[in-house]
Amino acid sequence: MADVRRIVDLYELHKSYKKVARELNISRNTVKKYLHQVKDVQEGLAEEIIPKNRKIVQPSRVLTDLVRQKIHQYLESNLGRPKNNDSRPKESGSFSSRMVTK
Repeated sequence: MADVRRIVDLYELHKSYKKVARELNISRNTVKKYLHQVKDVQEGLAEEIIPKNRKIVQPSRVLTDLVRQKIHQYLESNLGRPKNNDSRPKESGSFSSRMVTK
C-alpha cells in the first residue's frame, strides 16, 4: 500500500505517468493501472486497490511445450558426443586484438 501511496504522491507532483514510472523504475502502464484503481476506490466503484486474493498467472510465452520438446531432443542427441573445447578459430600472431593497448 505504501508503494501505491508513493505512486499517487509522485503523480500529484509531476502530473506524468512517464516521470513517475522512470523515478520508481516501473512500467508506465503499472503507474496508470494503480492510479485508475485508486480513483475507482475513491469513487466507490471498487472496494480495494490491491485485492487480497489476487493471483498473478503469466503463461510461458517463449518456452512452449513444442520448444521444450525440441530442447530435450537436442540434448538427448548430444548425450554420447564428446565435448570439443577447441571449436573456436585460433587467432594468428602472439597477441589478440583485444590485448593491444596504446
